[in-house]
Amino acid sequence: MNIAFGRSIGKKRHRSHRLLLTIFFLVLFSLPSIAQTISLRMQNAPIQRILQQIRKQVKIDFIGDMQLLQQAPPLSISVNQVDIAHVLLELNNKQDMLVFSFYNNTILFQQKKNSPSNSKVPGPTATAGYSISGLVTDSAGRPLQGASVRTIASPYIGTTTNSHGAFTLHLPAQDNFRVSMLGYEAQIISPGSQQQFRITLRTQHQLISEVKVNTGFTERSLQSMTGASRTIGRKELEQFNNSNIFSVLQSLDPAVHLDPNIFSGSNPNVIPEITIRGTNNVGEYAVNSPLVILDGFEVSLERLYDMDVNRIQSISLLKDVSSTVLYGSRGGNGVIVVETRLPKLGRPSLTYDLRSSLTAVDLADYHLMDAKAKLAYEKLAGLYTVPPGPLPPDKENEEQSRLDQSYTSRQAAVLRGVDTYWLAQPVQTPLSGNHSLRLEGSKSRFRYSLEGYLNETKGVMKASGRKRGGVSLDLIYRLPGTFLLRNKTSYLSTKASYSPYGLFSTYPKMNPYQPLRDATGALIAEYPDETRDNVKFNPLYEASLPYRDDEYSKTLTNNLFLEWQFGRFYTLRSTLVLEKSRTSAYNLSSPLLSRFRKLTANSRGEYVEVAGRDFNYSTIVNLNYARQLGEHHAFSGNMIGELKSADFKQHLHQWVGFAPDARVKAIQDSSMHSNSYSNIVNRLAGLLFTGSYHYRKKYILDLSYRLDGSSKFGANTRYGTFWSAGIGYNIHQEDFFRSDFFQELRFFANTGTNGTDAFLANMTLSSYVQSPQNSYFKEIGLNYHNEGNPDLQWPQIRSWSAGIAGKFWQGRGNFSFAFYRKVTDKMISLISVAPSLGLPNNAYFENMGKVRNIGFESAISLKLFENPSKNMNAYITLTANRNRSKLIDIADALRQLNATNMVLDQDGTYQQTVFYEQGKSIKNLKGVRSLGIDPASGKEIFLDRNGAITDQWNSRDLTVIGNLEPQLFGNLHTVFNYKSLSIQAYFSYRLGNDIYNRTLIDRIENNDPGMNTDLEALQNRWQKPGDLARLKDIKNQQKTLLSSRFVQTEHSLALSTCMLNYDLPKQWIEKWKLQRLRLNLSTNDLFRISTVRMERGLDYPFARTFNMGLTAQF
Repeated sequence: MNIAFGRSIGKKRHRSHRLLLTIFFLVLFSLPSIAQTISLRMQNAPIQRILQQIRKQVKIDFIGDMQLLQQAPPLSISVNQVDIAHVLLELNNKQDMLVFSFYNNTILFQQKKNSPSNSKVPGPTATAGYSISGLVTDSAGRPLQGASVRTIASPYIGTTTNSHGAFTLHLPAQDNFRVSMLGYEAQIISPGSQQQFRITLRTQHQLISEVKVNTGFTERSLQSMTGASRTIGRKELEQFNNSNIFSVLQSLDPAVHLDPNIFSGSNPNVIPEITIRGTNNVGEYAVNSPLVILDGFEVSLERLYDMDVNRIQSISLLKDVSSTVLYGSRGGNGVIVVETRLPKLGRPSLTYDLRSSLTAVDLADYHLMDAKAKLAYEKLAGLYTVPPGPLPPDKENEEQSRLDQSYTSRQAAVLRGVDTYWLAQPVQTPLSGNHSLRLEGSKSRFRYSLEGYLNETKGVMKASGRKRGGVSLDLIYRLPGTFLLRNKTSYLSTKASYSPYGLFSTYPKMNPYQPLRDATGALIAEYPDETRDNVKFNPLYEASLPYRDDEYSKTLTNNLFLEWQFGRFYTLRSTLVLEKSRTSAYNLSSPLLSRFRKLTANSRGEYVEVAGRDFNYSTIVNLNYARQLGEHHAFSGNMIGELKSADFKQHLHQWVGFAPDARVKAIQDSSMHSNSYSNIVNRLAGLLFTGSYHYRKKYILDLSYRLDGSSKFGANTRYGTFWSAGIGYNIHQEDFFRSDFFQELRFFANTGTNGTDAFLANMTLSSYVQSPQNSYFKEIGLNYHNEGNPDLQWPQIRSWSAGIAGKFWQGRGNFSFAFYRKVTDKMISLISVAPSLGLPNNAYFENMGKVRNIGFESAISLKLFENPSKNMNAYITLTANRNRSKLIDIADALRQLNATNMVLDQDGTYQQTVFYEQGKSIKNLKGVRSLGIDPASGKEIFLDRNGAITDQWNSRDLTVIGNLEPQLFGNLHTVFNYKSLSIQAYFSYRLGNDIYNRTLIDRIENNDPGMNTDLEALQNRWQKPGDLARLKDIKNQQKTLLSSRFVQTEHSLALSTCMLNYDLPKQWIEKWKLQRLRLNLSTNDLFRISTVRMERGLDYPFARTFNMGLTAQF
């Protein structure tokens, strides 16, 4: 088992990381010990006024007979920074009429038994009122100590229950009273003539109907939904001190799956591949990412990725067809609906949010050889021995002498202590910051907010990072019950910087016996390799050459929203969104780079500029009808029209061949220049009808129908229809359902069809590209660029889903379970054809094949314990998900792709690609079945397609050898709350997924012995007859091809997020004119445990992040 807790950079471990962790946990355990203090200096003041001053400084309440306070003598008191117990002791000692006590954050006062007889407090008479008594219990009949019993007319008159749940209270005549307790639903009692009561309080829990789901068109209660949805509110989001919204979503709902990318690691400029409920499409051009809706209009995943989390009010995840059908041709992969924060009512408030993070590179998965071990490996691999061959004896001796000298030279370097740790050279431990400022308030019928943010995320590769910044102005005018006008204008700017140090995968291959610098301290540019008659180049020297690689984007958006309520049952809503953006990218590659060495001088060096413009608009008109028919029937319906247009233009300019010291202007004036232009226009029109019927809040029926027309698909198939039908049953609303264990129970089921249109627009249109090099009679020629298919259609996704959700054990627990089945028909695939047809690239796009996804989602949450008197509780939530995708129908053209994909890469091996085989998973691994390494010869032994044993690899024996999908995956979430302190941890797990171990095949068996590699290459490879090894002969440099020997089953557990939030007491911060002050400490990806040891972060390393945040509201 591989336990990854981190690795130091260089030979010494980072003591700063240990120090940071120590400070983190010291602060964590010291915060709960902070106490509340009080300062008073009052002369001859009424006791009632003294209590009011105490309440201003600490969050407490007080209960007792107010007439006693009014008749008590005034007091003088002077205390400084003392606790509440000390203050009450002073009050008790300075007068003889009242006795004060403190319980459950409440000051209790009552008359002393030996108080003076001249007290004017009236006794219980028929005119002044009367006394009542009672017993307060929970639903199980257990007495509740500390429950509050107060009168309605005079809330200061009250008492609390004792350890037996009993109370006695003097009530004014004809006054109701209220019984309440933290964690329970309050009750208001009308006593009438009754004087003794037995009161049962039910556990307070969040009713299903209180949870709202924003579909982008309407907002509905979860209880009225006929499908599986999840809403993540503002309170959940602000717990996370993390700017990566996608990792937050995956922590809160594992149905949002981020594909583990062992290449890009923690690269801040790579948007992760995200899916909801499995993969619906396969192939090079398939897109399985969900649709993103921001305040009612469609945006890209990149826009959400760059969004400030502080701007978000809620995120709704739409998973079932009953809700995703609202987006017709676009919603088949699931929908993420994001709603930004509305301006608050009330006086102006200013909120500042600071989030800083320290990012440390995670190299725990790398186990490289040091200089001594690498030299020994080269010796065993035969690198310093002339192989038997046709060389004459004198030439063979001369070659062997040269190899011996090379070995001696390298051995001398090792003995001198040269042992370069190359992994440390391109990385850094950066400090990043995120600043957010928000001003909001209201006046009369106007509400407003102005906010801005600046986020700089620095990557662990030197000089890499991503900067984001933006401002927005939100204005609302409302006529209550009639009209609402909202206009939101926002501006977003991003800059992505890529590291000049290149791919991280270069550095693990560098030999540790090679020094970085020469005797003068200058970087060594290249390392001659006498064993191979070639040259290795120093990537650090290449990183020092002139370089530029960055991208920019600027987006201006205006969102106008109108709502008009007319008649008794109608609401008309309309949205108009205008968006304009500009993008640019610049890439400069020095002519001194090694990749230009073999080119002629006028072809060395490259400079590329890309400029793009994007103009989008969309409008939605929504007419809603909602009516309550009698006491038990309710109906609502929507008729929605949508228009959307996107126009994208891009210019690309490329210059090749220039001097090493040339400036950009000189490059543009003197180099070979080429350019290209593209213009992509997409149009969409949709018409949607929805209807929902409720009977007594028990039975729900949903029906939806949508008609879409899109320019993305063929001229012969512009329009598509999509529909859904769903039912729901709230059994807890039934009169017969009186369960002591279940408080809520809900069933739902739905079916329908929708689609996806996340494909290239030129799939349906044949296009030609201007070619100035092919002019004819001074006219610019055209090249046949691609073949369009006018019959291309939407992939049709037919879905079925059913589930159950509920709350149980007096609200201490809740659960949910949903089963789904999706079948994608008419997938879009690139089909290869014979060259004789004359099509560009010998290919075109076609609808073919079916994919089926079957899976379930489950979750259970339990309250482990609760102590209301100490305001302490703990919760745990466990989720378990499973998805299985399968090709259930494929055409011969798809089977032919198996052969098309079998192309040797630049390293002489075959890459893992989708293997199309009916009845097999689309997330499969392909290879030839292996029996292992022959102990006698060190060769690999295979099983061919007929079951015969052979030592020859043959592509005709390829078959499915593994499945990347886990048997089970999910999260474990734990919460501990104590007063204003909250500690939470999110664990993620994956069980039973197969992995093709690229480290074993690429970095060990197929590794060039002249390059550094994993230590296992020295320890576990076959060396002599009789060795029982899992890796082939150490001297065998023949390429190992796709084999089941490298498929391993993984079980993994990771601590995704651990965080601490603490809200400082209000009485502490009032003197600073603050309404709220919150501190946040957190860490991301602190550790990962896996049964498979494999190098990760090949192109860009993974990282661990330590965060600190502060939120101040004025």
